[in-house]
Amino acid sequence: LDGQAYGADDKEVMVMHSNSGITIDLDAVRKSLPQLNISKFEAVYGIPDQIYESYTGDSDVAAWAAWAVLDVHVLLDGKRAFYRKSLDTSVRKNSISIPIRDEQRFLTLAVTDGGNGNHGDYVVFGESKLILNIE
Repeated sequence: LDGQAYGADDKEVMVMHSNSGITIDLDAVRKSLPQLNISKFEAVYGIPDQIYESYTGDSDVAAWAAWAVLDVHVLLDGKRAFYRKSLDTSVRKNSISIPIRDEQRFLTLAVTDGGNGNHGDYVVFGESKLILNIE
């Protein structure tokens, strides 16, 4: 992602294809760590650099820029907390930082097709974390 390797020792990664999502029950996290409170969710995101080469053997990412267009969503209790419309390969790496209130229970990350078909529509969420504070 933007020339940096993820999925190794210190750079965890979650890769999602368009039209998929994952929901985290924040209350389950709170119950397992009762001495801490969740203050925010943070991550970097973008389209992986090598996605096109893996499909075609062609390393010319610019030639494939029109293929991967997707929308990135982060929801808190089903309500939009973050939305990036029409993410494509022209966007390298971006950051997300979303405050989380005590009463919010579900954090959802979702990726949807940007309107041109879902072939090659992958997004990387790297270094995803919940920021925890001692009460």
